[in-house]
Amino acid sequence: MQYAKKEFEIIELEQKGDTLLIVSTNKLLFYPFGKYANFKEFKDGYLVKRDLKVRIDSSFNIFRIFSIENEKTSVKLIENTETERLELFKADIRDNSFELFYGIRLGMKKDEVFLQFFVKTPPGLNHIRTIKIVSGLEGIWYYFNFSTKEQLENIIIESDYVLD
Repeated sequence: MQYAKKEFEIIELEQKGDTLLIVSTNKLLFYPFGKYANFKEFKDGYLVKRDLKVRIDSSFNIFRIFSIENEKTSVKLIENTETERLELFKADIRDNSFELFYGIRLGMKKDEVFLQFFVKTPPGLNHIRTIKIVSGLEGIWYYFNFSTKEQLENIIIESDYVLD
């Protein structure tokens, strides 16, 4: 962990085959597109220039679930009126419709992605095909998958939200 950037708050780092596991306590994992109090704020500040379909999937007492999608990408967000936060429910990003924290986007070279989390690329990671980032605070998982050309090919994000 000597190469880890302090601001990303990495508490565990492990290689398993072609996967690099990173456990982080950084709260930005809950807000990959930035912090927004509600969906309108997100739509006006983030989605305004993107060609995506938006719909309300569900509406419960204190929260609503929004789906944002196009032919290749699907993102679901939860708007919680109690906490006044818009949080990620899940995402499958397969085009450049979305850019994440630190400017992470599809098409980036693997070394460029590594440099978002490390001050320099740690040795021995050239065989890595997937970076799995796990929140050390609550249940959220990121999977950054790289093509054989060493470019970020897709991003899958999952959470442990359970809806009754």
